Formats: sequence, C-alpha cells, structure tokens
Amino acid sequence: MSPYFNETAKNLIGQKITVQTSDKIVQQGILRHVLPQYIVLEIGQVPFFIHTEQIIWLSLDGPNNF
Repeated sequence: MSPYFNETAKNLIGQKITVQTSDKIVQQGILRHVLPQYIVLEIGQVPFFIHTEQIIWLSLDGPNNF
C-alpha cells in the first residue's frame, strides 16, 4: 500500500470506518492503529488485523459522510 494511504488512514484513527477487503468482506468498526503492513479495526471491543494489501476501499462512517 502506498505511503499516501497510510498517512491518510492515520487521520481516521479513532473514527468509525467501513472497510472492504479483496475477499469482498465488508467490515465496520473503529480504526485503532495504522501500521505499514496492516490496520487494526475494533469491532465490538475485539481487534481485527487487516493487511493493507487486502484493502479495496475504506470509508469514514458518520453524520458528515455523504
């Protein structure tokens, strides 16, 4: 994944996001960490580690999301 993705994703830490991975699974949770190889998404107080290479898209959830 590009450095641009990591830097942009770091701005979303602590926010509720939606992520789609290459296996077409869509996950919603709170973004807790962004590291070069993976992100940590908290879903129901359980951390899920998602490899950045598997991410197709991510989106910020919330009232200001159009």
